[in-house]
Amino acid sequence: MSKYGKYAPWTPRRGWRWFWGLSWWWKAPILAVGAIVLIGVISAAAGGGGDSGGDKPAAVQATANSTAITTVTARPTPGPTFTAVQVYPTPTPTEPPPPWQVAAVPGAVAERNHVRVYFNAMIDPYTPDNPFNQPPAGSRFVTFDVTIEYLNDSSTHGANPFNFGLTDTNAFSYEHGFIIDPEPELNAVELRPGEKTRGWIGFKINAGSVLDTLRYQPNPIKDEYIRGPLRLLLQARSR
Repeated sequence: MSKYGKYAPWTPRRGWRWFWGLSWWWKAPILAVGAIVLIGVISAAAGGGGDSGGDKPAAVQATANSTAITTVTARPTPGPTFTAVQVYPTPTPTEPPPPWQVAAVPGAVAERNHVRVYFNAMIDPYTPDNPFNQPPAGSRFVTFDVTIEYLNDSSTHGANPFNFGLTDTNAFSYEHGFIIDPEPELNAVELRPGEKTRGWIGFKINAGSVLDTLRYQPNPIKDEYIRGPLRLLLQARSR
């Protein structure tokens, strides 16, 4: 045994022999410290590698922050191409006016209920030669040259100037008046089948009226004739 007894002082040795040569009074603290250090290293390595959501190293974080963000726009797949086509509506066939509704121009003819009316001429305004037969203030005279023909094969037709009427564009109605018409005047006459009569008829209307319709009612008494007046549509005109 050493002169120091079993508590001999530590002296350095080469290799690991010095460690194994120590007494357990020295080995125990050294082994405990080594175990603590080893456990800490293993825990740090395991925690750093398994935590994917932890903070990145400074170098990696800096690289991520400095990376430019590139926006990619997806282009739509081209679809079918459409060409604009102008579609025009199919014109609706225009029905011809009924034979009792015609434009009142010289030579116009309207026919209904076996009666035919010819529009020969019109004077608007009409100024009589007689100075005592002038239209009053705010009025004017209008005259028409007409022919009435009866087309039925039986009975008769009472042609009469008072079967005519006149309407303006404001829906005012006028009846044949007692004025001195141009010659020859249209007189009341009984027409047999195939006969006709001709003459002038006159109206006193408002000075500023615009003419619209000249009408003729074949027979104001017999029901078989009252089916609507013959209409000669006058071209709109004013004084």
